[in-house]
Amino acid sequence: MKRLISMLLAAMMIISMVATTAMAVSSELPFEDVAIDAWYYQHVKDAYTMDLMHGQSSVKFAPEVSMKRSELVKILANIAGLTDEELQSKNYAAEAAKKFTDVKEDDWFASFVGWANSQDILRGYETGDVRPNNSASRQEIAVMFGRFMKAISFNWKAESETPDSLFTDNDEVADWAYYEVYLLKAMNVISGYEGGSFRPTKPMLRSEIAKVAAEFVKFRNNELDESIPETPELSITAEADAVVTAEELNALTGALNTNKYFTSVSIANSDDALAKIAAVEPGNSAEIDLKVVFESVKYSSDRTYKLNLTRKPVAEVPNPEVPGGLTFSYTAEADENVILDKISAIVNAEANADGK
Repeated sequence: MKRLISMLLAAMMIISMVATTAMAVSSELPFEDVAIDAWYYQHVKDAYTMDLMHGQSSVKFAPEVSMKRSELVKILANIAGLTDEELQSKNYAAEAAKKFTDVKEDDWFASFVGWANSQDILRGYETGDVRPNNSASRQEIAVMFGRFMKAISFNWKAESETPDSLFTDNDEVADWAYYEVYLLKAMNVISGYEGGSFRPTKPMLRSEIAKVAAEFVKFRNNELDESIPETPELSITAEADAVVTAEELNALTGALNTNKYFTSVSIANSDDALAKIAAVEPGNSAEIDLKVVFESVKYSSDRTYKLNLTRKPVAEVPNPEVPGGLTFSYTAEADENVILDKISAIVNAEANADGK
């Protein structure tokens, strides 16, 4: 009896330990096949929480399964913030079915393939197919990421385009993929295996692409953050009665996008800033807060800068023909006839005063 009780207690302890382990994993991820101590655990977690990748089922991520070409372009669309519904509304599925012999309009990946092809990210073969269900090799994925960078205007350049060393199997990397492989390595987005090899023709696993996708997003967002100017000198000098327009104000943003990473740089509080500019009296200056929003593909950040506004004083024009060098004031926008009338009035007044 005691032996039976001991066995039951031991069984309960084992069940409890298994349940605790399962709960520890499920508290972070819903996938049964992603162990918390796996090298790729954090990368899968990042890709999942960033909404870049999902499982092949609600509980299976399939980390050791090869990445298909169709799955890769869906991940790239996710990085770009594009949904299947949005792509379907633009008729990409029909275009893909029309162009490639192995794509049907109702295939789940048709819209993604059509979009990727339209952006020159995914290309077909001379045989007229695009092979969406083929595994994507590591060097093919590097090339498609390189093309994707161009499509989203993220034109980051590595310091050298002809590295002396890359991986121990450099000579196995195809000429058409060499720079993109080096580019992603320089970004710390891809890495090799123990021993320093890259294995360019090996299919990339889903666990590996989780690392590539998540690290790419982190690197890009960090680069975008760092490219936003910290304390730019923004200034406007306006005439005494000049009205500063929204167009003139927004023209300042051009200098804040020197590397062209951002698809939009705009002033969020434009109306408020223009009202404050209009309130500055001639001869005075003011510091005005500008809230500037920087946007790119699936990226948005804002900064508040100081605009130095100087409004010129009302101009004073001396008239040497008037006794005593009398002056009169006028605004820069005054009509020429108004100025001449003022001069004539001053001259006449002085002439009458002197009895002339």
